[in-house]
Amino acid sequence: MAIIEEFFNRNNDVLLYITETEDGKQSFRDRLFVRWFHMYENHEQFFIKTAEGKMDGQMNFMAIISRKDNPRLEQAVREFEETVMFLFD
Repeated sequence: MAIIEEFFNRNNDVLLYITETEDGKQSFRDRLFVRWFHMYENHEQFFIKTAEGKMDGQMNFMAIISRKDNPRLEQAVREFEETVMFLFD
């Protein structure tokens, strides 16, 4: 979470992540990250939306994270949702 906090200290933008798929442990990584996120003492300052689905037959997990005070948050979430719909089978 220190990396995410530092990212947002330097940027008032959004952060996107997609889990690594090479070893088949992407669902574990996603659950662990989301758990860490919600355990973080300042998580209420941030917005997170996760998505999961298959791309080319492979399960993938993604998320968008932003500070809640980001003036472009609504637009970023809309674009994230459109991208997820496009990418996932």
